[in-house]
Amino acid sequence: MGAFLDNELVGVVYINDYYKSLYIDQIFVDKKLHRNKIATNMLKYVLNNKEMFEKIFNKKFDISRLESNGSDLFYEEMGYKKENNVIGTFKRRI
Repeated sequence: MGAFLDNELVGVVYINDYYKSLYIDQIFVDKKLHRNKIATNMLKYVLNNKEMFEKIFNKKFDISRLESNGSDLFYEEMGYKKENNVIGTFKRRI
């Protein structure tokens, strides 16, 4: 999924299924546009539209997971908690 500003691609989120989880594989935002809520809005869109992704992957999702890329505080602010048994992985109920 992509985010556009004036017809220019400025952000991308890659989504996958991981066991029974909606897995946020990667989130990228143009560096000069960091702190403009682009990643926040893309992540909110994914989480608020889980039913659409359940249809795409033909699976039900109760949990969203992602791996840390150094943005731990951001993920925690978005409701994710560190998984105890997997280093660098975060999850939240959806």
